[in-house]
Amino acid sequence: MQIESLENLERKFILGSIELADPIPTGSLDEVVELLSTQYPMVRFTRIYESDGILSSCGRYMEYTIQVPPVKTNG
Repeated sequence: MQIESLENLERKFILGSIELADPIPTGSLDEVVELLSTQYPMVRFTRIYESDGILSSCGRYMEYTIQVPPVKTNG
């Protein structure tokens, strides 16, 4: 089995138990995060780096786990 170069791999984003497909496959990671934040507002307060990507076990895509900051309450 031949693995594609890491730059050409499909990206998938994990948000809790939700697996999200890459909405802009040719876009930058920042553009994708900005677009995802319109549907998932909690993504706006996170930062994802290229180095956060983990090659999937099948070797066909990169997985980026989005760490959502904890909810803050007063009181």
